[in-house]
Amino acid sequence: MRKLITYPNCSKGGVSSVIRGRAAAEPDTVFDIIFIYDRGGLRAFDDLANVNIRVIRPDRQIAFLKALLNELEYESVHVLSQPLVANELSALDHSAITYEFHSSNMNVVESEISKLDLDRLAEIAVPSKQMETWIRERVPRRLQQRINVVPNLVDELTFQPDGTSTYFDNDPDFPNDAIPVVWVGRFDRDKGFHYAVRTLAQMPRRFFGVFVVSLEHDPARVAAFLNECDAMGVRDRVHLLMDLSPEEMANIYRSAAARAGVFISTSLMESFGYAIAESMKCGLPCVAFELPILSLHTGRLSAVPIGDVAGMSRVIQEISLTK
Repeated sequence: MRKLITYPNCSKGGVSSVIRGRAAAEPDTVFDIIFIYDRGGLRAFDDLANVNIRVIRPDRQIAFLKALLNELEYESVHVLSQPLVANELSALDHSAITYEFHSSNMNVVESEISKLDLDRLAEIAVPSKQMETWIRERVPRRLQQRINVVPNLVDELTFQPDGTSTYFDNDPDFPNDAIPVVWVGRFDRDKGFHYAVRTLAQMPRRFFGVFVVSLEHDPARVAAFLNECDAMGVRDRVHLLMDLSPEEMANIYRSAAARAGVFISTSLMESFGYAIAESMKCGLPCVAFELPILSLHTGRLSAVPIGDVAGMSRVIQEISLTK
């Protein structure tokens, strides 16, 4: 059995984690994964023998994908975040294209929908019922039966409670008695990083913020984050990490759990909440803004109203004290 997936960015997190989770769950299926940009994630798939990775430059991508479809038989073909690529491939009579939406930014989703030749798609896949509702509101009724919920799968071989938990022990800048508060995302509005910084500011100095960011190449956005840290007086209690591997992320989650830490999600919109799922699989409690997608996840999960940084800081401290 063979599957083809194409997505723009080969990074260490985000959608790459979605793809990795699928491949890990189907070890007997060969996954051909085609990216167009190497964002530092090529080695993230090294331990999966059933994954073939290729990075093909944009001007050659369509021809390469068509050649694969002509030469190999695929059980399914998945196009993510590339509407024009989906249009080219769905025009082939011998291919059935599944288009997947993963962004929780509805402006991005609407832009993709406006470019898609929807009638030619065999399937529209989304990671949650909430995302299904959003897409149904934006596509013609005749196509709504093609929308299927395909939940994201966490790589449980990597994200599990047993394993290395020494990340902070090996960091000389992390005090021995510090309690980690882990946040993962990008410095954009929908991820609500301002709320995470303001939550940290309301807690005792023993609590250190561990901010893990992937695919952040805009200096202005990083500067906005650091400015917020300065304004809130927490710059000396913030560790900024970037582009970590899945193994490193699992180590951070387990290490934070061992130190009575907490994972926090301040997202204002989520299509699935991958980091929430991964952190709890590693035994790390989570506190998140209340969103519909939280019902997808099981584990030690607490919810507070969106924007309630006082409530979030209080719950974090309660969890740490009862550890």
